[in-house]
Amino acid sequence: MKQTMSVFLVVLLVLSIMPIALAEETEEKEGLTNKYGIINNNKYGVVKNKVGEVDKNKFREENKEDIKHKYEITKKQVIKNKEKYMEVKKDYKNVQNNYKEAKTKWGIVKESSTRCREDESEKCTQVRKTVKVESKEFLIKSSERVLTILENLKEKIESSKNLEEEIKQERLEEIKQSISEVTESKEIIENLNNESTLEEIKEASQTLNNAWKTSQKTAKVGVGRLANAKIGGIIIKSEKLDERLNKIVGEMEKNGQDTEEVKSLIEDFNEKVGFAKENHEKARKKYSEANSPNKVDNVMNEAHEFMKISHNHLKESHKLLKDIVREARPKQPSE
Repeated sequence: MKQTMSVFLVVLLVLSIMPIALAEETEEKEGLTNKYGIINNNKYGVVKNKVGEVDKNKFREENKEDIKHKYEITKKQVIKNKEKYMEVKKDYKNVQNNYKEAKTKWGIVKESSTRCREDESEKCTQVRKTVKVESKEFLIKSSERVLTILENLKEKIESSKNLEEEIKQERLEEIKQSISEVTESKEIIENLNNESTLEEIKEASQTLNNAWKTSQKTAKVGVGRLANAKIGGIIIKSEKLDERLNKIVGEMEKNGQDTEEVKSLIEDFNEKVGFAKENHEKARKKYSEANSPNKVDNVMNEAHEFMKISHNHLKESHKLLKDIVREARPKQPSE
């Protein structure tokens, strides 16, 4: 089995407990919460203090219980996610350790078997028997490793809120098919015994290897789709900010503030989000082209490049958002 399998699970574990780097920046408090009037996406809408009529402290006091309730729910979810992550991490670590141990034992007896190729002594006869035992164990642990990766990917896709339903079902069907193929291969391996020939062991190994090639494509595209959907979710939230930003411009105009710079920044912000959306869509279409194991690597590389471009545009839009907030702040006499 190729070591790229471990890379997939690392990606999945990271996705289980935290969004991608940009999401950390742009969704720190589910939106833009600051002392100048833009508050996170919630049912209270835009709350104003220095540029409007609602006092933030008064707002907090009046809605104290609701805010506390929301905080407790969020806190519990964070704890739950952390516990789930630790459980997944522990399970995979156990599977990985078992795989490594089996691989080491198999390597040792395989080397001994090579030296015994033309030797029919009792010692070498025993070595060949041991090779069968360790080969079977190694193949079983390999299949368990692949199944762990696929099961975790399946869970992540099922719980994703950003994936389109059609794509989600398509990915789940492919994963279930891969799980079925690997499980069948594992059953063939488990039925091997001391009477099984080396040819039968090789055939079982090849069956598992073929199943893994399909699973590898499924895992790569699945992880890519999840990352793409994360960025898509951020883009949607960024687009929804446009109306709120225009409200801020309106409040500034009411207060006699110069809005020329803010309007220019908002225009740049919308442009960056537009570029991010355009490249996000290109990446999304690329994933649809990954329909065979031979195409996966090239298609995934191309999709990844579009994702990087989209991500960079979103990072730039976030910087512009900070500038907008700073510029929208009512100027003090000394400023």
